[in-house]
Amino acid sequence: MNILKVVGYDIRDFFASWLTYLFLFFSVAPAIGMIVSAQLIDDLSINGYFLAYAFGSFAIIFVIVSAVRVFTKDITENTNMLFMNSKSNRTIYAIGKIISMGFVGFIYGAILVIVLLIGKALGTDLLEPAPFISPAEHESVGHLLSEALLGYVVVALVFGTIYLFLSLFIRRSVFVFVIAVIVTLFYPIIESLGSLAFSALFEKDANIFIDFLQKYFPFSAATSGVSGISITNPQFLMMGIYFVVFLVLTIIKIRKTDY
Repeated sequence: MNILKVVGYDIRDFFASWLTYLFLFFSVAPAIGMIVSAQLIDDLSINGYFLAYAFGSFAIIFVIVSAVRVFTKDITENTNMLFMNSKSNRTIYAIGKIISMGFVGFIYGAILVIVLLIGKALGTDLLEPAPFISPAEHESVGHLLSEALLGYVVVALVFGTIYLFLSLFIRRSVFVFVIAVIVTLFYPIIESLGSLAFSALFEKDANIFIDFLQKYFPFSAATSGVSGISITNPQFLMMGIYFVVFLVLTIIKIRKTDY
């Protein structure tokens, strides 16, 4: 089996699916709406963060769903069984799927970069401080754009790999989809409720619990409409560690699973 064939099949399916274009449309629409509004309303001030959060309000769900679909469609169609005739083919299959998920994240990140560049071309100062959402101390617009691109690649790879590992135990695509959507939507809420419970039980500042989670389990930073822009460097490192751990676990599990 050739990894390029696996990835090529996934890429063709990604661009052939009408869901891809529907997801991208709903992702882009809020950000484009912000750009148009800024052109029409004199007192409306927006920056790169506003556009990134507007884009991420839907895109963060859609990029994870699109990444998960890379392998769940095989489960639904039972085509994954064609790749399970040897341990080496199983490994190639898993690596190919992970590359495909990274490609999905790259497409979403690239679309966000294009949206930001459109905003910049129309006069939006991407680094201008604005009410409620102010940019971090980026060295340049290029730095911000690279984080926007990298963020969606990281989100697709990390969450996609975790759910790929989960799918080796739960072989029903609909359950994997439901879990993916629920976790993405409600993790920030669960984190907040957990901090309140921590504060009530141990009579300590809830921020201690929040800081711990955001440092070692930075999933809220990756699911709160982000694009990579609000993920700090230590959080990127932790996300990378999660990716490597679940990549190794996935390869070990898929090689040992009976099909």
